[in-house]
Amino acid sequence: MGDIHSYEKIVKLKAEGKILSKKIIFICIYAFLVLVGIPFAIVKLNGNIPIILTLTAMIGGFIYFSWKQTNIEYEYSIISGTFFLTRIYGKSRRKEVFEAELHDALIIAPFNEAYCEKAEKCEPDDVFYAISSRKAKNAWFIIFDESGGVKTLILFEADERAISTLRHYCPRATVRDKSNLNNNCNH
Repeated sequence: MGDIHSYEKIVKLKAEGKILSKKIIFICIYAFLVLVGIPFAIVKLNGNIPIILTLTAMIGGFIYFSWKQTNIEYEYSIISGTFFLTRIYGKSRRKEVFEAELHDALIIAPFNEAYCEKAEKCEPDDVFYAISSRKAKNAWFIIFDESGGVKTLILFEADERAISTLRHYCPRATVRDKSNLNNNCNH
């Protein structure tokens, strides 16, 4: 996808906030299962090897599949004037979480001191954070006003090509002022 008519970007969430808390909780559960659960099962089952192996495999499966829930990426793509947002778990399971036509965008702007207030005042019904960190230097936002008056706020990381593609499909809503692009709001 190398032309101005389409764009895609994958953003990996950094381990901070809720993601970091989730990882710490999972590590504690894993440690408990391995250090207490398996030895307890060995003692209680009196060395019944098939059941112990089955239990160990189940714990391993639980660890494998639950850990994927802490490895989250967002992919946003712009294809023929449509904005798609997909959540990716463990680099394998994908779930489309949002889709809208760019002509429904009210504003597309850098998430900095100059425009932060507009994002806060819109009172969105849904908010999606497709940014690696709340402190991302190249954070932008889009406010969509869909049919029925539903407002959606999406924060995303944008490079020059993304901005150019957005401007191509929705020039009236895309902010052209590039001053203070790296001055994020403190949120």
